[in-house]
Amino acid sequence: MTTETIISREAAVTAVKRWFDDIWTKKDMQAVDAVLAPNFDYVLTFIQTSDREAFKRILETNHVAFENLIYWPEEIIVDGNTAAARWRMHTSKHRATWNNVEATGNEASIPGMTFFYFANGQIAGVKILSDFYSLMQQLDVIT
Repeated sequence: MTTETIISREAAVTAVKRWFDDIWTKKDMQAVDAVLAPNFDYVLTFIQTSDREAFKRILETNHVAFENLIYWPEEIIVDGNTAAARWRMHTSKHRATWNNVEATGNEASIPGMTFFYFANGQIAGVKILSDFYSLMQQLDVIT
């Protein structure tokens, strides 16, 4: 029988903060390797991957499409090897095609929630809920 070590609350909070600051805001690929498990599961409404390298391509695509992309957590809750964070995202300009939406030049800001799953001290997976509808409105895709 194997027993999985529970990540400490402090380590989980640090990893979640690094997810938003180092990975999403700063696009630090070394942080991706340090914080995320190699078989990292990424689940968002319209895209899924089970590979850290594939996630790096998603991260790169977002930073090409959105200028000054910033994410910050507003609340973090940890329970064992699971955490949840309420967050906000802001971009000063949609500057390149993203999700089949051509650049609009629009500024956008949305809220969201991410559930984190830890294994062996790393983030093994995330499931993300975001206000995609609001983002599409701000990009003038829908009214």
